[in-house]
Amino acid sequence: MKKLEDIISSKYSENDILHNHIGNKFIYRYPLVQYKLIAKNPIIIGINEGADFVAKFGIENDKLILDGVKFAISESQIIKTVAEFGWGEDYIDYEFITPWIALNQTNIIKYKNGSNIEKEELLKKILIGNIISMLFSTD
Repeated sequence: MKKLEDIISSKYSENDILHNHIGNKFIYRYPLVQYKLIAKNPIIIGINEGADFVAKFGIENDKLILDGVKFAISESQIIKTVAEFGWGEDYIDYEFITPWIALNQTNIIKYKNGSNIEKEELLKKILIGNIISMLFSTD
């Protein structure tokens, strides 16, 4: 999926929602365009203005070139969904359907050196931060 992301980001390099950079400066925000592999199918997900980009990309492109090999996009589907996101009264059970990369170069050291309880608490703290970040990016 990284190659797909790189190709799209370089083709539309002026669009910072694809790569969260302006020049060499990082933009701290929840990723509004995400690349996933679900059930062996490449999926591009857009959130808010990222959804507009993904829909436009799906309409305008019928092929991609990966490592010099041209791939026809034989099937694409644009699904637009408005979903409520925020606090609720009831408990909701969630599951990850794609890998969650929680650790970066800094917190992996804390994770490796921690006890099992400290590792679990660190992951909970990171997940809470990710959820809060997503919540504020979807206002």
